[in-house]
Amino acid sequence: MGRRNRLTGWQFAQAIDAIQILYCKLLVTPVCQRLDWDYWHDSAKQLDVDHPTTARQLTPDELSYLKERKGEGPLKEVRAAHHDLLVRFAREIRRRGYAYRTEQSYEQWISRYILFCKGLPPEQTGASDVKLFLEYLVIKRHVSASTQNQALNALVFLYNRVLERKLGELESFVRAKRPRNLPVVLSRNEVMTLLESLKGIHKMLASLLYGTGMRLLEGLRLRIQDVDFAYHRIHVHQAKGKKIGMYRFPTHSQRVCASRLKWFDNFIIR
Repeated sequence: MGRRNRLTGWQFAQAIDAIQILYCKLLVTPVCQRLDWDYWHDSAKQLDVDHPTTARQLTPDELSYLKERKGEGPLKEVRAAHHDLLVRFAREIRRRGYAYRTEQSYEQWISRYILFCKGLPPEQTGASDVKLFLEYLVIKRHVSASTQNQALNALVFLYNRVLERKLGELESFVRAKRPRNLPVVLSRNEVMTLLESLKGIHKMLASLLYGTGMRLLEGLRLRIQDVDFAYHRIHVHQAKGKKIGMYRFPTHSQRVCASRLKWFDNFIIR
């Protein structure tokens, strides 16, 4: 049912509820205990149009139009007024193979920069405006150093790659201070306690992400044939930058995945 294009999320959720009532309330069969109902209810939720797993199926023009319709407030007006520029940006960043998360964040910063410049097109602004914007982020918005650098990278990409106009050397501007505190991390025992509190597909995915160090979307896109138990490794075909990656497959993650796959095989056989 979930593969039917005309079936909406709420219709799929209703079907799951009906089946759960049938097996758990009326027939009271063992199937009720074997199925992960939470997983299926989560699967019924529709993804946003700009979700990283589906957004690249739309052309830059289609995605920009949908964002304009979905958005609210001043940024919606900026996107509508500078539609052509943002479409050019999306085409250029996709042509260069950037990750979609990067495309999302860069588009946000470009839109916010245009809003800061009172709607003036970037063709009419330059290095002095970029400097003022970066200082505004630190002084007024109190952003971190990494956030300020991300905004700077977005604007450099806009001017150098999209507008094909060198931004030039920016004069010294106020930079956000990097914290010198040691990061707070979970101990190994705390991580194991957290993983043991999870169940089903969520436990398997969390174990894979922690054990291998792969990114979230890489884990979500994994296929069974990508997992090599014999050589203790995992192949990733859609790694960052559209490259083929490989991760070591830890013993603990192998046990969790093997248990989950065995459960699935037994369920199919029954």
